[in-house]
This record gives sequence, structure tokens and C-alpha cells, in this order.
Amino acid sequence: MEEEIYEASASQLQSWLYQKSGKPAKLLSLRFLKKNVNVPVLKKSIASVIKRHETLRTSFIFSGGRLIQQVSPYDRKHFEVILHDLKEVKDTDFEINLITEEGNKCLQNLQSIPLIKAYIFELADETFIFRFYLNPIIADIPSLSLLKNDINLFYGAYINDNEPELPDLKIQFKDYIRQYNKVYLNKKESLKKFWNDSIGDLSKVINWEIAFNHYTYSTSNPVNNLKITDKESISNVLEKDNTAEFGLKLGQMFYDGLEDISAYTKTGISSTLYTSLFILFYLIDDQKDVLIASPVSLRATTPVLSSIIANFDASIYLRGSLSDDQKFLDVLTKTYTDFIKCCRKAITSHKNLDLDTGVLRTNCSAYLNFQHKGITGKPNKVEFSEGHKVYGSTYYMLTYEVTQIEDGYDCKWYYNTSIFPALFIEWMALVHKEILEAVINDQHITIKALKNKLNLFHP
Repeated sequence: MEEEIYEASASQLQSWLYQKSGKPAKLLSLRFLKKNVNVPVLKKSIASVIKRHETLRTSFIFSGGRLIQQVSPYDRKHFEVILHDLKEVKDTDFEINLITEEGNKCLQNLQSIPLIKAYIFELADETFIFRFYLNPIIADIPSLSLLKNDINLFYGAYINDNEPELPDLKIQFKDYIRQYNKVYLNKKESLKKFWNDSIGDLSKVINWEIAFNHYTYSTSNPVNNLKITDKESISNVLEKDNTAEFGLKLGQMFYDGLEDISAYTKTGISSTLYTSLFILFYLIDDQKDVLIASPVSLRATTPVLSSIIANFDASIYLRGSLSDDQKFLDVLTKTYTDFIKCCRKAITSHKNLDLDTGVLRTNCSAYLNFQHKGITGKPNKVEFSEGHKVYGSTYYMLTYEVTQIEDGYDCKWYYNTSIFPALFIEWMALVHKEILEAVINDQHITIKALKNKLNLFHP
């Protein structure tokens, strides 16, 4: 059986361009620990999942001015899962990281399979650790839950000498892309107009000076950071400088409160988070016109994609225009309406719509990444710690990552250290927490009332 060749998706092209720019991909990973594993059956189950999903056998080439995806037939030598015996190893974490770091190097080569890698580690007491890594060009976060579910279904059947009862996939990723690309060509001009109208003026520069003054007034701590006031300087520090992370957990009260708002307004938790950020930047920095970037999934608008392991990530930009006399509830309702419209016209390729990502990143106040339990799934708990730590680099000035857990939300603020002092971010995160608490208690509160309540301004 020979390789099958198909045109890649716009989102795959975007990921390919990013990785070819010299930036290593942040691999997706599935991890779980079990006792008394039948290793041959687990290997057979993994092989069956790889055969079932064509994207797990995909590589990419750039030819004739376009990106092509190649689907290879299943070949055990490319997808062999090796059992590593660590029963006598004392520092198993170190050894596992050493093995996976070396083994995963092949996942950065987009032109050849595999772009996935699976490992089984046997520890003492008949305990096994399983790890599965994927290059994000072929999968998204919801794919991890699908991957684990399929492995478990095959394993459960094979261990009992049964054939698995999985329904056939209605389509493979290549079928969706073929159809999507045809529709996209017909809608391209209307999409361009929609996003140009939605994003609006990109001539401003966010310099955060007002926010720094409010911080100093509230805390008596001066901000000594260099004032970055032009787009070129912002672009330079975003490209070169480090990012730090501040973690803050929001507990059960916030979990229940945001669920109540969502149910009462028939909107969604993400819409409340967008609205709260619009209000935050309006209050602390007098940003009357706030632009927030965010990832979305095409799965949400296309149910047939729910069972396919692939990358259906896309982007949207939401703009909030605020004034003192507006009520939180009114802003939330409009935000939700705008969110639905944007999701239906989600961006899979900025280049195809003539959108300048470099300009957009200097005009976005923040990038919001909300992961509810339906996306992350219960088994893949995100490592979380409160406080500050150095992270590396991030695309936007501010990234706010919110992960829904059983008893609240794990919130991470990623910030560029050349633009923001650590204590300012901590203060801002606490102000945002106060805003959420206030709107949970009174969804009809006005922005002016919030301003007075938070006492951010000089008397």
C-alpha cells in the first residue's frame, strides 16, 4: 500500500510555518499510570488506534507552492512501542525524561513519520507508566481524550479476547479538509470583510502607563520598567525577551458562581471571562476599545469532527467597547453574541485573510485560553502551582490561561518581563479576581459601580 497525498489544512500550514521558523513545537502529551498491564495487549491496542486514525500516520512536504500531507500505511517499524524496564532505577522521573527527550527529537521533523511517539515504562510493584507524544500539527487538546478513550476501548476488548465495538469513523481528516477548502474559497472575501470590520483600527499602541499609575496608587510601589511605547519595541521584546508565569487558583465559590452566571444568562463561562477581561483593562488602563485573541476549535461547530484525532484549532479576536454606564450583564450578552459570530467565522489562516499577525499581537491586550473539563478531560490534570516562575517565551504581551478543575479554576498569567513587573501582574490578577467576585454577587452591577468598589483611582 502506497502513501496517499492530500492538500493540508490552513491551520496545518500555519503550524508548519511556525515550526519551520526555527521554533520547536510544544508537543502534546497523554500520560497515565496503571498496575498489572498486559504489555502485548497494550501495544496491539496502540497499533489499532494508529491504524484507525490516518492523522497519526501523517507527514508533510511543501511542493508547488502548497503544503501537502502524506498519509502512510501502518508499518510497525515506524510506530513500534518499546517497553523500558526501570524496576531497578532509583530516579525514574529523571530517566523517563532522558529517554523521552531523546526519543521525541524525531517529532520535530515534519517531513517524515512518525509525528507521534509512545513509551511504556515498567516500574517496581508491577506499575506501568504510559506516555504518548504528538506534534500539534496533527492533533489538538481534545484529541488526547479521544486517544485515551480509543486505546482503552481496544485494550478492554483485546484483553477479553473480543473484537472492539467501535463505530466506523464517518470521515477522516483528509475528507473534511477537501470539503472545507472548497467552502473556504467561496467565503474568503466575506471572511476578510468580517474580520477587518470586527478587529477595527490597529493604529494604537498599548503602553500600560495608566495601569502602572493605578498600580502605584493602590500599592505605593513604583514601576521602574522601561516604558515601551512603540510597536517596533513591543515586537522586539515579544520576540526576544523572557516570559514569566503567575499562578492563582480560584476556588469553589468561583466555580459555582461562573456556572450560575452561565445558566442564568444562557451564555457560557468563556463569555464571562472575556467580559471580565474587557472590564479589567478598561478599569486599570482606561482601554475603551479592548481586543482579545483566543483559540477556538472547529469541533464546536461541526459535530461530525467529535470522534476524529486531528488539529481543528482556529483563532478568533473579540473586541469590547466599554463605558462607565454599561452594566456587566449587557456587556456579557453582547460579548456572547459576538463570540458566536466569530466562532462561525473562525480564522484558520491569518495569511489567507491578509491579517498581519505581527500587528495584531501588539494590539491585543491579552490572549485568553479557557479550557473547560469537556476539553481537557478528567485524566489529564494540568500541573499547577501558585506564585511566580520563569516560563520561556509567549506570543502576546499577556496570556491568561484558565483551566477548569473539579473545585474551581487554575489560572495562569503569562507575561513579558520587559513590559510588566512581577508585582504588577500579581496586583492585576487580584483585581481581576475582585471583578469576578463582584459580578458573581451582582450581575446587574455597572462598570462605574465596579470602579468605585475597587478604588483604583486617585481621589
